[in-house]
Amino acid sequence: MKKTFLILLISLLFVPAFVSDAYAVQQEGDVELAVVAASVSYLELDVDDDDGALVLEDVDIEDEQTQLLIGLRLSTYMTREWQAGVGITGAYNFDTDNAAIAADGFLNYNFVTEGSTVVPYIGVGGGGSYVEVDDEDDFSPQAGGQAGVKFYIADNINLFAEFNYRYLFIDEGDIDGAHNVAGLFGVGVLF
Repeated sequence: MKKTFLILLISLLFVPAFVSDAYAVQQEGDVELAVVAASVSYLELDVDDDDGALVLEDVDIEDEQTQLLIGLRLSTYMTREWQAGVGITGAYNFDTDNAAIAADGFLNYNFVTEGSTVVPYIGVGGGGSYVEVDDEDDFSPQAGGQAGVKFYIADNINLFAEFNYRYLFIDEGDIDGAHNVAGLFGVGVLF
């Protein structure tokens, strides 16, 4: 019952995008400021040996280390379709005293259809990630891609959901890198 209610409530957020008059979507020269929330999972580590990838349990990490992040994005539309921007996200775990912050640049291609309030997009991104765990810190470059969809609920406001993959280039001991995925949700405002 709780799951059904939650799904219904979330669905209601997206109804205005489908039943309202067609809103204008982004235009060339628009600037977008977005607030994002993300759930990030570190899935697998790459190791420098003949056995291939190392799962997290092999290095005494008991689960996928999912974290909730919040952040901001600022971007500009070079055309209606092409969007370039920067973003910063961060998290702090009060129970374990661990912190993470990431800064990314990204380039998205938006599939704009005339008269539609729904805009799917794909893109690439890269940047850096700083993580502090148990009084040890590490900075790692990262690169990857993303895909998502925007739902315009007003001329200058959209809700969006995004799947994001990043590979972290880590050079620490036997670890060469880490794979992570994120589900992002946010609100964007066009200026």
